[in-house]
Amino acid sequence: MIEVNKLAVSTIPAAEVSNTFLGALYSHHGQLLTRIGKGKEGVVWLRKSYETFVLDLPESRLDVAWAADNAATGIASINEFEEAMPWYDLARDQWIEWHSKQPGSVGSWTPVLKTSIARGWFWGGRILEARQLATDSLQQIEATKPYSWHLAAGSVMNISQVHRVSCV
Repeated sequence: MIEVNKLAVSTIPAAEVSNTFLGALYSHHGQLLTRIGKGKEGVVWLRKSYETFVLDLPESRLDVAWAADNAATGIASINEFEEAMPWYDLARDQWIEWHSKQPGSVGSWTPVLKTSIARGWFWGGRILEARQLATDSLQQIEATKPYSWHLAAGSVMNISQVHRVSCV
């Protein structure tokens, strides 16, 4: 799949290739490598994705937030938790910055990102912060219509992990 994507990109005229397109492609490339056991190589691509999206700030702030989260998760997946923590913080800060500038924005930031960051914070030893963030995420999900069992399950899993560690 990676090779097919590389081949496909090579057929597109350079003038038509945007940073948004490349950032997304690099992200998918990095996530795939990470998921097939090539974590260090995947992290290189996830960082490249982030660096590509940053080129289009402030318009790409939401993409930057998700790219930072993907990089953080990739970095954490290779057990580099100390390095991953600032990336999670960056993802949160970028998302809040983007959200605050949206017309009619009210409330909190997305529970999907909260769940991801809570998991990373848990892996990195920030247990109390992870518990609070996962709890906030679940409360936000439970107040949303239609209810998402999938999103709720991710938050509940994080809360359960924190609880198990806290009870030991």
